[in-house]
Amino acid sequence: MAVRFQNRSVLVGTWLIIPPGIREPFIPLVLAPRVMCQRSDRLPEECSRALQNGETVTDQDASTHVSKEGEYGGELSRLRATYAAREADPLVRRRERVQNLGHVFNREQLRHELSRLIQRYFGGSLAGQRILEVGCGAGAFFEDLQVQGAQPELYWGVDILPDRLVIAEKRFPAAHFLISSGHQLPFPDANFDLVCQGTMMSSILDATLKQAIAGEMDRVLSHGGHILWYDFWVNPTNRKTRGIRRREIRSLFPTYSLEARRVTLAPPVARLLAPHSLTMCRAMAASPILRTHYLAVLTKARRARIG
Repeated sequence: MAVRFQNRSVLVGTWLIIPPGIREPFIPLVLAPRVMCQRSDRLPEECSRALQNGETVTDQDASTHVSKEGEYGGELSRLRATYAAREADPLVRRRERVQNLGHVFNREQLRHELSRLIQRYFGGSLAGQRILEVGCGAGAFFEDLQVQGAQPELYWGVDILPDRLVIAEKRFPAAHFLISSGHQLPFPDANFDLVCQGTMMSSILDATLKQAIAGEMDRVLSHGGHILWYDFWVNPTNRKTRGIRRREIRSLFPTYSLEARRVTLAPPVARLLAPHSLTMCRAMAASPILRTHYLAVLTKARRARIG
């Protein structure tokens, strides 16, 4: 039987200090009912109905995802441990806090570039688009998509980190969040108009897992739909990531058309300069070599008409 506790902040704190290898039995204690609807044999509509009805799941249901990780279990466990260590690192928390002026500068620049792409591919607004984000974390990227018109009720976010999903659900109660790895997405074929990933793929060091996730992103995307990609092409300060260049993006989605642009002033440079001169930040960001991410749109071919 699933057990509910009122003080979720204490439970999330406890979750972070439990070694990653033995966390799974504690999932039902930590997660809210909305986030706990994980079972990969449920379609999105079934999950939505269950969450609206306030249903919970059993311990066995909540750990279904982990039991199906199979050959990628080692890499996924490494990712959980890496992110847990980052969350516990006060230097990282200070560096990435929203009030950091370098972060604010880069966020504004990203939103400007997003606006340009949304205008080109979606007529200026994401309203009405069915959106999936793989590796959604606590919802930071969805906040940027909302500025472009994305509707929470048409948005689904998946992640392997339950504590981040709890935060995302609190921030965006009308959106939908599931515990799921990108290599086994619990959705029907061709279910979304837009599939997004932001700095998730560069965190994965296992090339076969990256290929599996790309295959699932392709499967659930409708014909003529788009993948929105935002990720490092170089990240020399973090050896637990691996930058993804344009050639590798193409290899992951070989049948897609690709438009990619380098964006985002190198975060260490932005953090150093922004408190002193935003003009200098803009001057540095004008140099492509100092931009560390690709913002890209990949377009899936429309289904060929027969006859």
